[in-house]
Amino acid sequence: EPPAPPARELTGSLFFALPNGSAEMYQLRGTSGPPECEGTTEVETPAKAILPVALPVRNWLPRAQRFEVAIELDADTPAASTEVDGTPTIDVAALGTVDYMVKFKAYKEGSAGARVTFTNVETGEYLYHDIKAVVSEPGVIDTLSLESSIRQVARRLITIDNPLPADMPLTFPDEWWTCDDPDVQL
Repeated sequence: EPPAPPARELTGSLFFALPNGSAEMYQLRGTSGPPECEGTTEVETPAKAILPVALPVRNWLPRAQRFEVAIELDADTPAASTEVDGTPTIDVAALGTVDYMVKFKAYKEGSAGARVTFTNVETGEYLYHDIKAVVSEPGVIDTLSLESSIRQVARRLITIDNPLPADMPLTFPDEWWTCDDPDVQL
């Protein structure tokens, strides 16, 4: 959870002028706590696909606000195989609402989550949204056809980009490359 501004006591007064000519005045005291989550967006996506997620950011002030954006993955979401990206700031007009677009991409199936926090750097006030994603297995990206004349070799180079960091090992199961035809070698 984002750091909450320190709780402080707020004071004020309330004055009532009554019709009989008298008046009553009340002293008000209270404290403010951290904001509640603006909403949890639940999405489903196949692995290795970019999913745009729109998060509504509302401005509660009668003047424009600029928010800095911080994106944090949940503790149980693997950072090496999950990406959540967006712009570092967003401007929202007075008393307005703007959709902030987040790009979500996971390379492995399972569950993933993130918190997107919007902070006004002038006041320290903030709001946040949670994203919960269910990532299914990736779909077929492409089907490659190879044709050749009889007793001729057909070749095609297939390049696979590794989106993971260079120091992370990339391994494939023994049955990763398969073909049902006994005359095809992989």
